[in-house]
Amino acid sequence: LVRKIVKKSEKPEFAKEVAEKLDMEAIKNCKTIGEFDDLYIAKVFGFESNIDYYKKNQSGPFLKMIRVPVLAIQANDDPFMASETYPSTETCEQAPIKLAYYEKGGHCAFISKESEYQRFGWLPTQMA
Repeated sequence: LVRKIVKKSEKPEFAKEVAEKLDMEAIKNCKTIGEFDDLYIAKVFGFESNIDYYKKNQSGPFLKMIRVPVLAIQANDDPFMASETYPSTETCEQAPIKLAYYEKGGHCAFISKESEYQRFGWLPTQMA
């Protein structure tokens, strides 16, 4: 993805005012999605930072409208989410939401070895 964006930004039709906002060398050396969002997404779309982008595009404001009980599971090592943007009990107000935060789990449904959680895996075990 980063290579495609760098290549696109080098084309003449790439808006000069956008290109001037970007540090292409830093973008080429991104190690995390957060770094990329901070160096590219935030700058191109007018956000102050990646955190500003995350906060303005999160589902948090809608959580208080939930009426059906929900279990919201989030991994602290999710590369797509900054922990400072996670919902809290205050964000959810009186909505029937149980927040469950785990140190590990990544972004894709807490995949685990079968032997760890029998034949059902981690997620169904937690939901049961």
